Amino acid sequence: MSRSKPQADEGIQKSPLYSEMPSTINPEKLEFKRFSEMQREEPKNETGRILLYIFLVVVFGVGAALVVRSVILNNNQSESDTTALSTKNGVKNNDIIIDDYTLNIVTKPESEAKNVAQNLEYKDSPALVLGDSTIDPSKVFLKKIEYTRYSTFSRTKFNFEAEGNKLPIINIEYSSTGRSITVLLNSKLTVSEGLKKVKKVDSFLKSIEFLSDKNSFKLNVSEAFKYRIYFDSGSLVLDLKSIEEINKVSNSQGSNTNTNNPSSSTPVSSPVTANENRPSAPFYVNKFSQNTQYISSNVSGNVILQDNYWAWDEGSFFEISFGKSNMLGENYIPNAKAYYSKSITDKPVIILEISNLSQAVLSTKKVLTAADIQAATGISSLGNANFVKIELKEFKDGTAKYEIELKRKSDFKLLTQKTYDSTTQIVSLQIKD
Repeated sequence: MSRSKPQADEGIQKSPLYSEMPSTINPEKLEFKRFSEMQREEPKNETGRILLYIFLVVVFGVGAALVVRSVILNNNQSESDTTALSTKNGVKNNDIIIDDYTLNIVTKPESEAKNVAQNLEYKDSPALVLGDSTIDPSKVFLKKIEYTRYSTFSRTKFNFEAEGNKLPIINIEYSSTGRSITVLLNSKLTVSEGLKKVKKVDSFLKSIEFLSDKNSFKLNVSEAFKYRIYFDSGSLVLDLKSIEEINKVSNSQGSNTNTNNPSSSTPVSSPVTANENRPSAPFYVNKFSQNTQYISSNVSGNVILQDNYWAWDEGSFFEISFGKSNMLGENYIPNAKAYYSKSITDKPVIILEISNLSQAVLSTKKVLTAADIQAATGISSLGNANFVKIELKEFKDGTAKYEIELKRKSDFKLLTQKTYDSTTQIVSLQIKD
């Protein structure tokens, strides 16, 4: 049976909802402003949050950058005091000025340096003494240290304040194994407080270190080196050159280099042969031997005054010298003679005769022992030297006769040369250990 389609029941009334009565709501009177304000309120809050986020990012970013920058600067300062843009006094003409140090930050060509030494003038002596024993160290002040790196060597300059630019006794100690050299000052000499700090320098001269217990400065070097030292108008100048650089120059010169010649600061001459009489003038340098040796000069009369002595230990020989400070040149080279002689005690004795003198060293004291020299100069290695004492036996008719007692008989060498500061002509006797 098929279902029939429902039919409308005409007896049921229509709902009022279906009536077609017009609406009482007037769309024109609706307050759409309220809806639009609510719709705009959410975008306004979102913009505020974005701005707040950007502000926080900027603040934290700047803060982090400042922290990183501070850490980097502190690390650089601890690694090297020569990071100069933040130094006390700043940078001027490529010179870093830290406290009382001036460190040149750019390697200069050798041609810009004054008083450049030849390779033969560089020494490796374990001990050296310079200066004038008559100068009162309590009246001398070390005010500044300057460092300059040249293409072939480094130069460290100690600038003093001293009356007449004259400096007291200063000792040098060199260590080839420790790769260091120490400048020892008298305990009475005043050092600027700005220099009493460790200063890192560069890849060659690693640091300059003040040793308060010895009132000294230790220069630490990164490789094997030799040194050359001299005085210059109240300053002590210390040149350091690596062995590699010295060998490089020597090899390039080849057969043109004569290692038997003395340095440029020493007058050149030929050696004395055995049993030879006094050679004709000028004759200034001998070779090591046990034969009688001479210095022959053109000076006549008793016109040369000698009132000071210098002593140092080369390591392979001991040297004692006589002269008058700041008197330089051939006019201050006396005639001299050195030879072995028998002594009453049968100990080895060298006689040194120096002529043309108006005054002689040790005229008052007469005797100078190894202990006296060590006390006056501070040479710590003097105990190993082949030297006991020197005595002025007589001073007559302008000739001083000295007797030098040794520990053992060995070769010696008589010569005239300049002091290391190139200011004084001296007569030197070198005695092999």
